[in-house]
Amino acid sequence: MIREPYRLLQDLQIETYFQNNPDRTRHFLQSFFATISQLNAIGIIHNDEHSENLFYNSDMVDEEEAAVLFVDFAQSSVQSYNGADLDRIPNIPATILSVLEQCSTPCATAFESLSRWNQTGIVVAGNGTAGSDLFQLNVPWSLFIDSADNLYIADSFNHRIVKYPPGGGGTYSIVAGLTGSPGTNASQLNYPRSVAVDSNQNIWIADASNTRIQYFPSGSHVGTRVAGTGAYGVTSSAFGYMYALALDTVHNLLYICDYANSRVLIWDSTGSWNSSSSIINITKPLSVKVDMARGMTYIVNYVNSLVYAFPFGSTVGTALVASGFTIAYNIGLDKRGNLFAATLTADTVQMFCLNTGNITGVPVMSNFTGAWDVAFDSNYNMYVLDQTNNRVLKFNQL
Repeated sequence: MIREPYRLLQDLQIETYFQNNPDRTRHFLQSFFATISQLNAIGIIHNDEHSENLFYNSDMVDEEEAAVLFVDFAQSSVQSYNGADLDRIPNIPATILSVLEQCSTPCATAFESLSRWNQTGIVVAGNGTAGSDLFQLNVPWSLFIDSADNLYIADSFNHRIVKYPPGGGGTYSIVAGLTGSPGTNASQLNYPRSVAVDSNQNIWIADASNTRIQYFPSGSHVGTRVAGTGAYGVTSSAFGYMYALALDTVHNLLYICDYANSRVLIWDSTGSWNSSSSIINITKPLSVKVDMARGMTYIVNYVNSLVYAFPFGSTVGTALVASGFTIAYNIGLDKRGNLFAATLTADTVQMFCLNTGNITGVPVMSNFTGAWDVAFDSNYNMYVLDQTNNRVLKFNQL
């Protein structure tokens, strides 16, 4: 999917990378030219002459224009991105790789399926036995990985949110629900189902049995109710039992899966509104994900096990994933334009290429039971929530 250059620059903060630094600009373009030459050699791109013109004229453009020219070239030249192809080229600068990944048209291929991740997982949270000790989980419900690769787990039956350092494992901390017992006060949770975190590590939690969304400022264990009334309701200012939430940090919105009332409510994330700003009617929504790059919201319909895509601002959705799968409670997105879902009927994790309209899926993890949620860190390692065994597994990218 082609993205407008200035929007991409804003998202990736590339203008900051170039600002007032001509030496960095030229070094970047030199690295870019070398990368393009290698991509051209293995047939990923065309129009290599354009990159030479950009390179030789780099002294004639300012920093911001150089960034825009680069993005424009990447969008017009990358024909069909395949992560495996880029992996064949060593030492691609991170900024260049990030732009190439997001400018191109990724797709789920056989090569990127079972051979894309190590099929043997590493346990990074939980020990396989339900419990409330520091190293245990008890019916964990969902995962979230923030921009710094910290792993958050909604440890539902322990009534807490736990945070692990990048890569999982090591020492974790309880960031909400310190007591581990259910309750209604500002520091307690009652069967939390979902968690979302912004770039400043502020936390929003779907406090399901308290029918409220709790907001915890970074470093605080005292929450504030920013959505819901704290009691079951069917009006626009309340909701029933919910399973998931998603955070849109650009528009300051919360998407709340009101499973009991068959709708997704869209609230202001700051809590300044006392009722939902919009309602998406969908039968028994189980999971919601916001795709900022494509301007879409994806919602799982429990009854027909379909995933629906809703453009931002629209309440009319389109089915994306073919029927025939029994999708588990959560879906995941990666930065390359793929949607992932655990399929209970096939005991696999399936990858669906959203950019190409792939609705049948490619298995990326086989013979897997108990998968409940899927998330990715910045290195494209896959984390799978194995709810049946009260643990989280990490599958390293190959």
